[in-house]
Amino acid sequence: ADERGPTAAGEDEARAWEAVLAVDDGAWLGQIADSKLVDNSYEGTYGDGGYGAKASQKLVHVRGKDFRHEKTKKKRGNYRGGTIDLG
Repeated sequence: ADERGPTAAGEDEARAWEAVLAVDDGAWLGQIADSKLVDNSYEGTYGDGGYGAKASQKLVHVRGKDFRHEKTKKKRGNYRGGTIDLG
């Protein structure tokens, strides 16, 4: 067997699906003092009744290059959401 590679075939498959993390989330989440800052989602900040709640629900699943395309498609339509909070 190769010195760098796994010794068993089962390990090779398990290692292929292992996520590579650049930042250890657990270490940094413990350093956040204000509990409001832990949730960075739209719903966590504004709730379900905010101006962009409907757009957030649709666009939160879009990733990468497709985000710009989907965002532009949503901007073409008229606003059909809830009340606009000016406060």
